Amino acid sequence: RHYDAAGQPARAKAAAQAAAEYAPTFRDAHLLLGRLSEAEADWKRAALAYERARALDPDAGDAYRALLRVHTAATSLDVVADRWAGQARARPDATVLCEHAIEALHKTERYAEARALAEHCAGPGS
Repeated sequence: RHYDAAGQPARAKAAAQAAAEYAPTFRDAHLLLGRLSEAEADWKRAALAYERARALDPDAGDAYRALLRVHTAATSLDVVADRWAGQARARPDATVLCEHAIEALHKTERYAEARALAEHCAGPGS
């Protein structure tokens, strides 16, 4: 983060990469790698880093929001909307996943699917 704050993105990226390799469960390193890759419009690398961060903490919304941004910029939001919607249907108790799957469906103008998923995630009688 020091190099990033100092305006040295190349050094920041190298340091974040080293941190992610040395301590692969250090979620913040993956978030920083994602942000730096996103700033370079390297959508594939940014998405991979954010997916790693999401895998380390599936209940943290920041990785989901970053993935929504990256997949929107990369014009691949339909793909992630399909994947998250499928995951949310299998795990309706995963509140953060459900929220972001619904948001992805909305952003891809799949309103009926979003509504159906919202009802599914809310559970019976909601």
